Amino acid sequence: MKFGQALELPDHGHNITQSGSHKYMYVVGRTVIDAKKQWRNIRSRYPQYKNPIFISRNASSLDGLSPDRMVLVLLTGYLENPIVKNDFFRYLVENAAEVNYE
Repeated sequence: MKFGQALELPDHGHNITQSGSHKYMYVVGRTVIDAKKQWRNIRSRYPQYKNPIFISRNASSLDGLSPDRMVLVLLTGYLENPIVKNDFFRYLVENAAEVNYE
């Protein structure tokens, strides 16, 4: 390789954009326990999501979340969860890739 020549990397068929297409499901209910109970009844509607993440009543559970690949499921009674008053939670609901009300 000569100075100033571009380094050519081998292409092993990896598609960078394809690996980033995975979506993450977040479930919000009145409480985490209540959300898990309701999730058992509706999980058949979302067979592609095996391990949902349940959002607790604590606002620190929202740290580091990004709305671009987020599927948000808002269960019955989610309005009783104090997290809905959080400004960042409202931002996530407005900008999530998909929001479902169950």
